[in-house]
Amino acid sequence: MPENIANDLSTFGGVTASDYANILAADPFASVGDDTGERPLPPARYVYTGISLPYQEAPAEAPSSGTEYDVSDENLDKSQHAEESSTSFKVEAGAGSEKIGSSVKAIGQWTWTNKWSWETSKDYKATAKVKFGPPSSGYSGTTLFDVYEDMLFHTFMFRRATPAIAAQGLLTDQSGHPLPNEKIRFIIGMQTLTTYTNSRGEYKIPLRIQHQGVVTAKIIARGREKKMRVPISLHQPAVLDLRM
Repeated sequence: MPENIANDLSTFGGVTASDYANILAADPFASVGDDTGERPLPPARYVYTGISLPYQEAPAEAPSSGTEYDVSDENLDKSQHAEESSTSFKVEAGAGSEKIGSSVKAIGQWTWTNKWSWETSKDYKATAKVKFGPPSSGYSGTTLFDVYEDMLFHTFMFRRATPAIAAQGLLTDQSGHPLPNEKIRFIIGMQTLTTYTNSRGEYKIPLRIQHQGVVTAKIIARGREKKMRVPISLHQPAVLDLRM
């Protein structure tokens, strides 16, 4: 956390470092420590869209730029239910404060309340353009983020992908030149998984495929498609270099 924000929280809100763990415990998208320690999400509310985005270094010619991606929920079943969760806590506030109040701090436990709602309309389509900035120098964490839709508010959420990879490789043109920032779709049966290549033309598909063993995948990129037999394993990713 930036030092100035931490100072404001402490000075005007009475929130100190000892409170951070309790605050994070109320956030289902907060990490519990490392790439393998994510807490489970409420599956009825947050639904994986089938899209995973690379988190990559910036190109050398524009070191401070990010990469823009298109995301949508076109592959989701819109007729499912959603669980509404909210966090509530008591606060104390001093009168006359110019900012938050002389003391705005939880004096009880964080609590969750739930209620169920049903979404039956299939006519809406949520879309967004997302720009990922480059990671900090020396970053060694995950390089892939999964995109979820909040089925209650129809907004997109981003979470570090599982470390397990189903398939990975290099996307090139017919002359063998790598293709950076290109969209790739893997269609296996009724399931569609979408990702983008990174700045070197490399891609990764997370291990979210619902079948094990050798499957037939229709792979679409650059307006072209091809069918391939892909070995899906829990233990090692299939290496598929694609020339499209």
